[in-house]
Amino acid sequence: LMYGGIFRPFSSFIDEAQRLSPKAQQLFLKPIEDENFPTFIFATTDIGAIDKGILSRSVKFYLKKPDKHVLAEKLTDIAGKEKIDISAEAINLITEHAGCNVRDSLTYLEQAMGYGGKIDVEVIKEIIEQENPLRA
Repeated sequence: LMYGGIFRPFSSFIDEAQRLSPKAQQLFLKPIEDENFPTFIFATTDIGAIDKGILSRSVKFYLKKPDKHVLAEKLTDIAGKEKIDISAEAINLITEHAGCNVRDSLTYLEQAMGYGGKIDVEVIKEIIEQENPLRA
């Protein structure tokens, strides 16, 4: 990884960074300031939970969830490439239940693949019910 002409040997990706304790976040301040240290990528859904010192030394990228139709199109494309026989209604139910979250949508699609055969709305409803019987 090259950044500003400086070679960074590797990057560290910290997902759910908002779950780091305040002490753990403080431990990142010194390495973040060191130009020879690896790059840290903090992913969070709650930027307010991240230490202000880290935020002031960071480049921020704000990502948004894709539109329901765009995500459904992408899932349909993936299903086609993987030769998964899934109805458009099942794809729509996946995107709706996942709240247009890409990772959750892909998880539902992967779980549906385990059923084999034609995947319809009933299969997706069964997966949703198994996940959380009270939410289905």
